[in-house]
Amino acid sequence: MRRKGMRRRDRYGYHTYYGGGGPSPVIKVIVIVLAVVVLSLILTIWGLQRYMVYSSDGGKLELPWAQQTDDGSGSAQPQEGGAASEPDVSAVVTSGGSDVPQEPANTEDMVRAVPLTREELLGGDVSGLLEQKGANGVVLEMKESSGKLAYASQLDMARELGVSELDATGQEVAQAVRNLKDQGTYLIAYVDCFQDHAMSGKDAFSFSTTYGYHWMDDTDVGWGNPTKTEVRDYLTGIVGELAAMGFDEILLDNAGYPTRGNLEYIQTGSDYDATQFASVIGDFYTKAAQAATAGGAKLSAVTDQSTIQTGSNAHSGQTLENLSGLSRVWLTPDAGADVTALTRTVTEAGMNDYPLGVLTSTLETGRSYYQAVLAAED
Repeated sequence: MRRKGMRRRDRYGYHTYYGGGGPSPVIKVIVIVLAVVVLSLILTIWGLQRYMVYSSDGGKLELPWAQQTDDGSGSAQPQEGGAASEPDVSAVVTSGGSDVPQEPANTEDMVRAVPLTREELLGGDVSGLLEQKGANGVVLEMKESSGKLAYASQLDMARELGVSELDATGQEVAQAVRNLKDQGTYLIAYVDCFQDHAMSGKDAFSFSTTYGYHWMDDTDVGWGNPTKTEVRDYLTGIVGELAAMGFDEILLDNAGYPTRGNLEYIQTGSDYDATQFASVIGDFYTKAAQAATAGGAKLSAVTDQSTIQTGSNAHSGQTLENLSGLSRVWLTPDAGADVTALTRTVTEAGMNDYPLGVLTSTLETGRSYYQAVLAAED
């Protein structure tokens, strides 16, 4: 006979347990309070991100009530629409490595251009957009890395590659460019030069690997081979067409042999001879600059800081000597770069006045900005 209140063991000697009544009300309150505190901290951090300022000394918070001028007034107010005014690119131009911004000698001669998409060019209020961004010029991508052109080209090779824009759309783009030109807007045509996936699909225009395939860079995009005369002539023709459309400046990016990716896989020989890189690129710059000048435009190219400092780039074929035949070079300076010294270097190499353009970008807009001082004759 079992005594009252005793639990019967099961066959394995364990008792059945059905659990307690859950956490106490006090614990529930503590959990809720902690959750509210964590959520508040997250929202606070997110809200303060707009006041984070990054410099060569690291990041710091600059709160609006702490940003007072000498007369006690607050700092400049954001532009209409809530976005803060974009930083002036001249702030990255320093002398002797100093962090103190150096203002250009004559800001009236400055060009500050913002890239526009084709949709913005054709469908938006370009003048209003430029005023909002504090810009007086636009950069239009007229040739993509895919090889696609943003206008209707008359070049045979463009038709062969199937990259020319339809006539109707091309005419719209050309008319929009003329309208901006008439308004006095400084126009820069951006051309992704030898990086061209359409050309890379043709044996006659591309790099070949040691295994007989078409070579591509680290972004899986192919290139046209600068060694090929047809490739250089095609790109020179594009420069001439864009100059005739009314652009003030033709900006060439990737304007040399490739510098990224598995370069060791490229088949060496007469089509890829490093001893000839500089002369090939120099010949291209000379002829392309002549085509630009014939149409009333300048020719410029993107380079890197190391090429300016050392005088050459063994991979790209760019040198100070062949770059000096251009009207301007563009680069994104390294942190703390002495842009004044870089400008002096390219000037001494034989370029025109104010030959260095600076590229920068802002996290707020995701846009790049192109800023340079126009040559004296402008």
